[in-house]
Amino acid sequence: TPLTRAWKVAESVTLVLVLLAFVAIVVLVVTNHPHRAVLVLVATLYAAAVARAVWLPYYRPWFASRHRWSDVAFYVVIASLVWYLSPYTATMGVH
Repeated sequence: TPLTRAWKVAESVTLVLVLLAFVAIVVLVVTNHPHRAVLVLVATLYAAAVARAVWLPYYRPWFASRHRWSDVAFYVVIASLVWYLSPYTATMGVH
């Protein structure tokens, strides 16, 4: 059906976006921008939370576990913790 096809496309798009974010994080770390890399990670986790919240419950995407709202809460909590602790990445490598 067209709806099933649309959800398969949406699933592929989320996978590509996460892979692009991973590449961006690696490039930022290698070029000595760890804080920016952390912010890309945080944005990706918040985007995953939003995507999981709006995803129809009977289509389970690749980044889902069992329960939609526990997934959303998990992504939001992890992203918030990483963002809260991110200022410490700005001092990495300083002696």
